[in-house]
Amino acid sequence: MLLSAASRPALRTAAFVLALLSCGQALAENCLNTDSKKGRYSDGDARNSDYVACKPGGPADTYGSINAVGSQMQGMIERRQAEEAQEQAAFRARVEATRDSVNEWDRTRFMNLQESTAHAVIPSNYRTDVQVYANASVTPEQGAALRSEIDAAIQAGTLLSRYADIAARADQPWVQGSDPLQNRRMCEVSSELARTLVYGEPKDPAKGFAIAKAGCDAHCGGTCYWLGRIYEDGNKAAPGVDKLLGKQPQTLILQAYDNAIVNGIVAAYEREAELGWQPPKRYKDKTYYDFKEFDSYSYWYDIDDYRRLAYMQYKRCLAEQPNNLTCARGVNALIKQTQANSYVWRDVLKDIDGDGRIAEFQALQTKLEAQASASPAQ
Repeated sequence: MLLSAASRPALRTAAFVLALLSCGQALAENCLNTDSKKGRYSDGDARNSDYVACKPGGPADTYGSINAVGSQMQGMIERRQAEEAQEQAAFRARVEATRDSVNEWDRTRFMNLQESTAHAVIPSNYRTDVQVYANASVTPEQGAALRSEIDAAIQAGTLLSRYADIAARADQPWVQGSDPLQNRRMCEVSSELARTLVYGEPKDPAKGFAIAKAGCDAHCGGTCYWLGRIYEDGNKAAPGVDKLLGKQPQTLILQAYDNAIVNGIVAAYEREAELGWQPPKRYKDKTYYDFKEFDSYSYWYDIDDYRRLAYMQYKRCLAEQPNNLTCARGVNALIKQTQANSYVWRDVLKDIDGDGRIAEFQALQTKLEAQASASPAQ
């Protein structure tokens, strides 16, 4: 599990406080050093210490005093926070010093992990494996050339033959090399193979599903997106999917889309956002009985946090693609349903109302619908 930079100081502070409480007895005979000249003594001078030896029944500044406990803990926390600030400043300085060699896109993807995925709302013990596709960062020019190369093969109907070497091993565990461009080619081509073999022609759903699964295990964003689509569609997309999803379809589907989001696939915002407030039909209101726990559980949970995340994902989608009609429709449908069931989702509606963008999204959808109607059929 990856933690955001903002989370680490809080966790370290909490651990520090717990350690402090556990060693209370050891500190019971220490008193706060209230000498106003404490900072003037040399480092080796005992008078420069934060504490001085005293008897347990001593003055109000003993550790056993309630006021002193708060003062001591506060002092320790403040010092640790100061250290954290210095560490973060040093880190930022290192990043700035090496800005040219650090890929901005990679940093953005890492930030998206916490900000735009289900990881933001799922308790830590339920978080699953989501990472950036490693060693595949290329320049924008290289990426555009690669995309043109693959698109040309698709248009010519030679995707399978041109990339036969990739097709032959794309459904096996991926071994990435030292060439970022070749690693990116593996990811891009495999994503197209997964899409084509499951949803296009020639059809080979089992092979396409295996490619999507193997690619997503390596955190390729494109294959993760198509794995999420296959998971959503279940057995009608590829045989054996529903059996693999078992009792945790929500976790596995969101994990696939989380990987896609972290790796820059904007289309994954659409899908995960929709699943945040309306599950696949085959899982809606369905439960299973756990004989070990002697209780029933839902296959899919509809909670406030998922709806809040869905709203944020729609906004991110429209920020990335202002003409995305699917996301415009989705955010307005989410708002409408939340308003209609405000007695259930009143806290979510409060957040949406507070955002002040309801009218803006309605106007955007109206504009995009008009543009779509005016455009000739593709």
